[in-house]
Amino acid sequence: MTNRRIKLGIDWILKKGETVDEVANNFKVSTRRIEQLVKIFKETGKYPVLNPKRRPKVYLTEEQKHIIEQAYSESYLGARLLRHHIKKRYKQSIPQNKIHAYLLEIGLAKPDPKKQKKRKRCRYERKHSLSLLHADYMENNGVHVIAFEDDASRKILSIGEFNNSTTDNALEVLKVAEREAIEANGLIQAINTDRGSQFYPNKKDKNGEADSVFRDYLESKGIKHIPSRRNNPQ
Repeated sequence: MTNRRIKLGIDWILKKGETVDEVANNFKVSTRRIEQLVKIFKETGKYPVLNPKRRPKVYLTEEQKHIIEQAYSESYLGARLLRHHIKKRYKQSIPQNKIHAYLLEIGLAKPDPKKQKKRKRCRYERKHSLSLLHADYMENNGVHVIAFEDDASRKILSIGEFNNSTTDNALEVLKVAEREAIEANGLIQAINTDRGSQFYPNKKDKNGEADSVFRDYLESKGIKHIPSRRNNPQ
């Protein structure tokens, strides 16, 4: 949008009777944006103008596009984890939303209608960062990836790629997340995982007790372990 297009769009709606949807489609913006501009004009009597100091839109370079395609062919990860793969392997930081948009553009990702709707149920929605992290393994073509993600901010504090899904590898990546938390002047309060053997003691001895290196480590650090319910992962 430009200042001229903003004025044209408002005039078309208020003077020519065009609909918000028609103007939005014509200018390739959301209907919500057009509604906001019309509302400002009605309240102030002045056409809204763009902030000249706003951050200019940045587009992917051809080199970045090539890196995304190459990294995807290596890992077949989604945009969220692919961003960290690119940062680790290619030493470049490309925003997740730009990676996802480009994957959609070249047909390597599909829009998920379920994620575009309000979820009927959400078990965890913490308000404070580091009050809860989520951790899980995923495997693709023999590469086992584990990430520790903050529930409140959805920021990935640490991520690792390994040949096997083991407790030792999980703890190695967790220790990186702990250092990230300390650098942010905070401490991890709790971690949510599934009930995989890397995190949760599934076998008990004859006394009904079970050992878990992962849980023992969390206890030593004062971190609460919250395993997901069976058949109902977070």
